[in-house]
Amino acid sequence: RLLVLAEVVAMVQDSDDGCDGVKVKVGGCCCCTVLIASAIMVGCSFGVLDPTQFALDYDTVNFQIADGVLYTGGRHFIGLGHQFIIFPNTLQTVRMGAVSAGESDGETVKTSSLLARTEDGLQVTLDISFQYRLTADLEQIIKLYSDFQDNYRPAYVRIARNVLRDVASEFQAFQYFYNRTVVGAKMREVLNQALANHSAIVQAFQLLNVELPTRFSSAIEGTEVARQAIENARYQQDVARTEANTRVEEAKRQALIIALEANATAQSTTLQAAADANITLRTAHR
Repeated sequence: RLLVLAEVVAMVQDSDDGCDGVKVKVGGCCCCTVLIASAIMVGCSFGVLDPTQFALDYDTVNFQIADGVLYTGGRHFIGLGHQFIIFPNTLQTVRMGAVSAGESDGETVKTSSLLARTEDGLQVTLDISFQYRLTADLEQIIKLYSDFQDNYRPAYVRIARNVLRDVASEFQAFQYFYNRTVVGAKMREVLNQALANHSAIVQAFQLLNVELPTRFSSAIEGTEVARQAIENARYQQDVARTEANTRVEEAKRQALIIALEANATAQSTTLQAAADANITLRTAHR
């Protein structure tokens, strides 16, 4: 019995030593897990922005803008459960015309041509391009996000199409031929006012192409051809008049030269005759 008891005690001691080893291993694994988790959480607490970006800090736990800071390029500590809402700080382009609606590439949003009516009721198709830049102002960017979330680009396209269609209706069809610069300047002015209310400034505007009904365009082209013919005729008349005046002046100049030469010849003849007479008198007195 004593032998059996000794063997049992030895087995229990061996069992305790094994448990201690297991405890050490489990404790080490737990420490590693905590360290890895901590590293991951710290890494997730930072946000990185390119130099061409700025951003708002969004709290994904409370679903709200976290603080009153507009972050710019670089690495920033924003905390766990936070992420950046990123906006571009570069020129963005909207192109209307010669593309399918909804196409885009990089910083350019492409949409279909703008259909409108002139003041005198004719349909006009406009190809337009403009460039804008977001305003790096905290309050305006927060308002932009509140109004449109991440869909501000399609919103800008809708706003632009609406205001440009209204401006197009303020001009008569003839003005699109003869005063296109004025039309484009007015469109840019009104568009800039509209987008300024939504955190963007129009940097450039191009009225690329104007398409009016074929019959009207043909009539305008015919009128323009006739006008050019009249201008050419006037130019030819001016050229002929100038040439005639030049010939008259040349004739006057030649006549004056002839008169001067004749006068000079007459004076020379008179002087020669006087000299001859003097010689004759002197000879007679001798």
